[in-house]
Amino acid sequence: MDRARRRERRFVGLWLLAMVLQLLLWFPWQPKVLRPGLDMPYYYAINELFLHHAQFADIVHPHGPYGFLKNDLYHPRTFSLVVGVRLLVFAVFALLAARTASRWASTSRGGALWVALLVAVAWYGDAYFICLSVLAFLAFWSALDAADRARWSAVALALALVSLMKFTYGLMVVALVGLMVLAAALEWVARRPEARTRWTAASIAAAAAWPALFALGVLVLWVAAGQEPAGLIDYVASRLEFSAGYSESHALAGPTYRIVAFLAAGTVFWLVFLLREARRLGVLALPPAAALGLWLALAAKHSFLRHDADHAVHGAFQGLCMAAVFGLLTLRRSGPGERPGRRAAAIVAIAAMAAASLSLITFDRAHGFGAGFFRHLDPRRMVVEAGQTVADPSRNHDRHLRALARIRRAQPLPALDGTVDVYPWDLSPAFAHGLALDSRPSLGSHMADRPDIALANARHLAAPGGPDHVLFRVDALDHRFPAMDDGPSWPVLLAGFRLRSAAADLLVLDRAATGRRLEWGETDVREVAFGQRVEVTHDDDRLLWLRVDLVRTRRGGLLAAAWRGPIAYLSVECATGGERWYRLVPGAARAGFLLSPLVTDNAGFVALLEGSWPRELAAERVRALTLHTEFGDGWYWEPGIRVELRGLTVH
Repeated sequence: MDRARRRERRFVGLWLLAMVLQLLLWFPWQPKVLRPGLDMPYYYAINELFLHHAQFADIVHPHGPYGFLKNDLYHPRTFSLVVGVRLLVFAVFALLAARTASRWASTSRGGALWVALLVAVAWYGDAYFICLSVLAFLAFWSALDAADRARWSAVALALALVSLMKFTYGLMVVALVGLMVLAAALEWVARRPEARTRWTAASIAAAAAWPALFALGVLVLWVAAGQEPAGLIDYVASRLEFSAGYSESHALAGPTYRIVAFLAAGTVFWLVFLLREARRLGVLALPPAAALGLWLALAAKHSFLRHDADHAVHGAFQGLCMAAVFGLLTLRRSGPGERPGRRAAAIVAIAAMAAASLSLITFDRAHGFGAGFFRHLDPRRMVVEAGQTVADPSRNHDRHLRALARIRRAQPLPALDGTVDVYPWDLSPAFAHGLALDSRPSLGSHMADRPDIALANARHLAAPGGPDHVLFRVDALDHRFPAMDDGPSWPVLLAGFRLRSAAADLLVLDRAATGRRLEWGETDVREVAFGQRVEVTHDDDRLLWLRVDLVRTRRGGLLAAAWRGPIAYLSVECATGGERWYRLVPGAARAGFLLSPLVTDNAGFVALLEGSWPRELAAERVRALTLHTEFGDGWYWEPGIRVELRGLTVH
């Protein structure tokens, strides 16, 4: 009895330690407030979508209806819900961490150090929620008996919530639930024939409770968010399609040595874990080894598909979490009937995994995603922030109001009645001015990376019940061709909207009572190759529309799924001479966009609207174009690129 009480006290102590550390490091005592840019307005918009019960099956972006719960961004109408759910998630994470430490750490002090390390590296976001999901899987896999497995089955409800925050979380959680089923099946297979008869109904029920509760939780939470039940299937299908195009549209190249180091260390770590666990448990080692492999693959793709400092650091903390969780598992003492192994190789593999993960972080204090990421390890600062918030509960709301006022001062707008959409992506002026947002399906133009999305955006804009006003700016992510993102929306804007004002760096467009007429010319179809210069001509009063059909091979599709596709480029020569290079997104290029004149700023778009472009943009008329690819010519892309050129006159 004394031993059982000591174990219970140890578990409670580890849980309290994890809770206190999470409250210090990850609780949003002073959350971020809205500011202009790409990400913050998008995160704020997810709150708005949740509040207005927008159907996420009809919206194209990576997050689910509960995506706002994972972000430290203040919204006055959802922040109390964020705080409540955050505390519940903290409790679940602390329970799982305490269970793992009390089960596999050799000493109480070692368990406490491991919990502290895990909470420190489980940076709230991707690393935190994937780590929570893996800990839940390990709780299922390592259950002592049916009663122990049933006791922890309620954790599956937390997995349901995580899966509806972000689609990549959902994919990982579904895979882990599938591995739970595999683990239960392997337990039955590994038993001796006479022992299988003791696989009672209670054992089956305990194993089935996890996937059943997960499925039920997903459906209940989906409906609770105001979503149509049948829309869940469409949501999954649309996110799978979106993920398929993300590789080519958002890929960025980065230092190759980081990729090699992380993949090499990850492979060694996985092999050492697999061999040690197979030596201990035989076939029962397959499910946790598969879970580690999936986590490695997810972290590598997250870090190296869009290989910039922001995304690499996400992979870094995931790698550190892997080293902590599976390192503890592989270094645990062998149980009765298990074959012990030497620890030296495991320690070297864990150290290599940690070192490779740390190498992904840009240790430059001047860089926003560098050393600043370790500021969360300053409990003193967090205590000060917590004290300020407790002493003045309205502090965060006041910060929010001041942030909105700053945006309004920087971006003044005329009084606008009716609904508004914003091109290309910065929604902050609409929120700061309290405008009624009627956003297109992709929210931002940079996510219209397939023809069907770009055309759906254009239909939304052209519909009689579409937005009454558009806040517009010529801008592009990753130096893309300026008119390419949401290219099909440009003719709709030219024909159906009029310029009201040019406020700061935004054009305010009003829906016209009488639209202009669009006259399309004959289509000039050509088949070209990468590196081939294509001369183009068009009448002085005609715009020139371009459509490029880049088709990847089956080998290319496999590479895009495993890592990323090559970056495609479009270089153009204008009347003034010289060559200008831009990024080309294959999916957006298939939808078509304005090639000539080359419009690079708001003044150029105003010239299009007012019909003065033949004179004012004469120097920007494109006379030749060339397609290029980072790599893969001849094996990633199908040979023979179909290019369509078409004149357009706006009357």
